[in-house]
Amino acid sequence: MAHSEYFGMDYARTLLEWRRRFLAARPNIKAMGYSDQFFRLWDYYPCYCAAGFKAKTIV
Repeated sequence: MAHSEYFGMDYARTLLEWRRRFLAARPNIKAMGYSDQFFRLWDYYPCYCAAGFKAKTIV
């Protein structure tokens, strides 16, 4: 490999922005019939992944 860059911090920021938008869209998501379980899963997942990228346990 000639070159390598770590994009984890940038991707962590992206994940948290997606989460912010997802949370803002909660009324629309509920109106589409998605369950609270679905909402909790997709609230948790970007936080979990962002933490992994920030800690460099996901590369």
